Amino acid sequence: MSDQHDRRSVRFGPVDPYCWLAVGSLLALAVVFAASNVLGVGIVLVVLAGLVALFDSWVNRPAVVVPVAHQDKVDPGRSRRTQLSQAMAATATARTTRLSRPRAARPQPS
Repeated sequence: MSDQHDRRSVRFGPVDPYCWLAVGSLLALAVVFAASNVLGVGIVLVVLAGLVALFDSWVNRPAVVVPVAHQDKVDPGRSRRTQLSQAMAATATARTTRLSRPRAARPQPS
């Protein structure tokens, strides 16, 4: 039980290697601006680089563990994204079927 609780409390995960390219570029530009006496822009770029890294870490956080009581509703062979996609496709099919029903013929005016 404590393992499930610990995994839920994790809010951030690892930062992708490609994210470091963007963060490094922003930090290099911040150094250039700071060296050319435009300190305000350099500080903004440092903050933006931090936000990019923080957002990427948040996106890559570990998945939430499903409680044992709800295991029967989740198919472990499929990801949540796949299950959501299939549910949306079923909803779209139902809407299309409902919208494409032929309407009753209207009486023609004489």
